Amino acid sequence: MTRAGDIYAASGEKGGIFTSTDGYRFSQEATPSSAANEILEGIGGTSDLLISVGTTGTILYSLGGYTNAVSTNGSGGLLTNQVSTLGLVWNAVSPKATLNELQGVGVFGSKFIVTGGNGTILTSNDGSNWTARVSGVGRMLSSVTMSPAQALVVGGYWNRINQRRRS
Repeated sequence: MTRAGDIYAASGEKGGIFTSTDGYRFSQEATPSSAANEILEGIGGTSDLLISVGTTGTILYSLGGYTNAVSTNGSGGLLTNQVSTLGLVWNAVSPKATLNELQGVGVFGSKFIVTGGNGTILTSNDGSNWTARVSGVGRMLSSVTMSPAQALVVGGYWNRINQRRRS
């Protein structure tokens, strides 16, 4: 789950993306049919661009902006309101930048970063074009966060000597 601009956004199974303006009542948004069988494991972004990632290298993006919505008021009159498209309109990245599972989503300056299986790190300036980066590891990179000076990526590995999972 993330908060970007005036909305909360969450992602999950079967390509599900859900948005809310109050963090309590959520609406399911329409996503591309190519994501229908995917599990969206991470979501993040800014008030201008949201990214959701998941299984088989799925990356969806939603651009900020506004459109007019016409509705009828209680007395039958028409009203025109501007409605944000952030979180409502989702596009799939095609072709996929990787087939690895993706989980982490972060933003460092104007650069979007996603992380995932087999040490995957991808970066983008616009959400639709992604560049693979070298991580130096072959493990799941499950999360990414930022400090003022750097992006921090974490993941896990299995220590067979101690028989426990470490992060």
